[in-house]
Amino acid sequence: MSRGPASSPPLQPHLCHSCSLQVLQLARAVVAECGGLPLALIVVGRALASKKTAQEWQHALTSLQRWSPGMMEKVLSRLRFSFDNLRDDTLRFCFLYCSLFPEDYSIRKAVLVDYWVGEGFLDEDAADEEI
Repeated sequence: MSRGPASSPPLQPHLCHSCSLQVLQLARAVVAECGGLPLALIVVGRALASKKTAQEWQHALTSLQRWSPGMMEKVLSRLRFSFDNLRDDTLRFCFLYCSLFPEDYSIRKAVLVDYWVGEGFLDEDAADEEI
């Protein structure tokens, strides 16, 4: 199929290569600010999911860095405590799996448990008993 004069130009990426590299570097810095805490990564990741420009990512990073070290440590320690004190790794995996869904997304318990069984987090026979 040839491209005639009436054909559309090829699609261009939304961000230029250097811009996307800058966003990637800023994203890594944002991850570092989250201290490796899964719950913090989930919350911040959701907040930044629609951000495309380096300026938006820089603003987010600056905002995160403005927190006093004591305040950030206090929040992160409480989040880590909550996550670490879930009953077992299975529950932690199930909790983290929920972060794949958009905020306020409505999902039936039975469907979610089916997903967890499919992922191997739960044994199919014991799924109803465990949750």
